[in-house]
Amino acid sequence: MIADGEAQLGVAVTSIMYESFNGIGSFEGRPNPNLRVMIGLYANPNQVVVTNNSGIEKLSDLAGKRFASGAPGSTTEVETSIHLKTSGVSYPDGLRVQYVGFTEAIDLMRNKQLDGAWIMAGTPNAAVTEMLSTAGGKLLSLDENLIKALQKDYPWYGAYTIPAGTYPGQNQDVLTSAIKITVCTDARVDDDVIYDMTKTFWENFEELKATQAPLKNVNPKEAVKDLAGLPIHEGAARYYREIGLL
Repeated sequence: MIADGEAQLGVAVTSIMYESFNGIGSFEGRPNPNLRVMIGLYANPNQVVVTNNSGIEKLSDLAGKRFASGAPGSTTEVETSIHLKTSGVSYPDGLRVQYVGFTEAIDLMRNKQLDGAWIMAGTPNAAVTEMLSTAGGKLLSLDENLIKALQKDYPWYGAYTIPAGTYPGQNQDVLTSAIKITVCTDARVDDDVIYDMTKTFWENFEELKATQAPLKNVNPKEAVKDLAGLPIHEGAARYYREIGLL
């Protein structure tokens, strides 16, 4: 809608924005060079839960295991596929895939019929909490080198730490990958308008945060981080320069 001039603002993940900006993937042959970031909001992290007795200590250990990757074609399955292929595991043939949702995955883990599941969601997540507290699950950390390898082919990924104590029994930080959610706009929108909107948003952020649950994980100092190299609107960039973020 932004590309067609039907909207001037939107909310999107950097992966979709990157494909749109460059005219690849779902936007093959339709690049949108006017797409711009206004505000980098929060990261949507990948969370890999495996059972304690599965013997899985790293992502490549999922080879041959019973694993829930979500519904076919879903974001969860796409994330599973990208990460496993990058780690050297063929997907879907390299493991015993179960195309089930969170609720069924929890039941299968409880019944010892599943070794793990992939979830992409903000933290803490109710399904992850349930898996760790009632289904003998644990969070799997991703290797730093794997994240770097991901970033070479998929520059929208950032490293993300799930702090110890986020979930029951989680005694250590967990390193994973995440995709940033942004407020996006068009380069042709007036610089002063975007400057004023960006400034107003951040100067009233604490008040907004108190009423909007998704904003609780937003760190204003990371507003211009992990943006996949996408350009920031000049009006927003002016504000970020004023406060020392650029």
